[in-house]
Amino acid sequence: MDSPEVTNHRKFVDSVTSEATKDCDTFIERLDELQDNPKWNEPQRLLTGAIGICSEGGELLDIVKKLLFQGKQPTAELRVKIKSELGDVMWYGLDIGRDTCREYQKIIW
Repeated sequence: MDSPEVTNHRKFVDSVTSEATKDCDTFIERLDELQDNPKWNEPQRLLTGAIGICSEGGELLDIVKKLLFQGKQPTAELRVKIKSELGDVMWYGLDIGRDTCREYQKIIW
């Protein structure tokens, strides 16, 4: 059984969590609203891009962790892996920007 503190914290988290997060029908309604907005009409790309950035960023971070803290040698192969993961992060970022900000230079610069 949870302590009163944990129970209270769960209640707090639930009280500040959006309905679209807690309720699938509300989430679907929100997606429909966004699809009707010409500037946000592909919310699935936003979600895929955000998930992709986090996933690929985690892979990049794992390489950096191994290099800095676990004695991985700074080889040419490692540099290629870093470039590859960074490219993946940028790809997802630009994919999000494709719909939210079509001027890529404003994203990059």
